[in-house]
Amino acid sequence: MVRKGAVTFEARAIRDDDERKLAFEIRRQVFVGEQNVPEAVEIDGLDETAVHFLCFDGEQAVGVGRLRRLGTKAKFERIATLASHRGRGVARQILATMEAYAVSEWQCSKGALNAQLSALALYTKTGWHAEGDIFMEGGMEHVAMSKQLNPPRE
Repeated sequence: MVRKGAVTFEARAIRDDDERKLAFEIRRQVFVGEQNVPEAVEIDGLDETAVHFLCFDGEQAVGVGRLRRLGTKAKFERIATLASHRGRGVARQILATMEAYAVSEWQCSKGALNAQLSALALYTKTGWHAEGDIFMEGGMEHVAMSKQLNPPRE
C-alpha cells in the first residue's frame, strides 16, 4: 500500500468479472482513447493467460496492470493509470504488487517489460534497467527493460 499525503492506494489481483471489466475499461481509456493504440493491438489475445491487477483509491479503480509468466521470468504489461491519478504513486504501487506476486506465487527471479519512453523514469526509479534499442509498439517508442526480482525481506 502506498500512502501519499492523506491518500492510500491499494493494488491487488482482480477478484471477479466486475473487476476484470474495470481493468479493461481503464486500459481502453488510457491506451486506445488517450494514446491512440489500435484496439486490435491493445486486445492482443494474451489476456486469458494473464493475471490482472487493479489499483484503488478508496473504492475507485485508478490503475491497472497485466502479468504473464514465461518460465522463470514474469512479463509486466499493460500498466496504466488514469490521467486524474498520474504522478501520485499508483503505477509504483501496481508494480510493487505485481513484483511481489511474481515472486511469491510463481517463484520468478526476473521481470521483463517493454516501457514507453515517456515512462522510462518511473521504471528506472523502481529498479528496472533498459536493454537494447528503442523500438515501435502500438505506434509509440518503447525500450525493453528487466529487473532482478527478489523475495520480500522478512
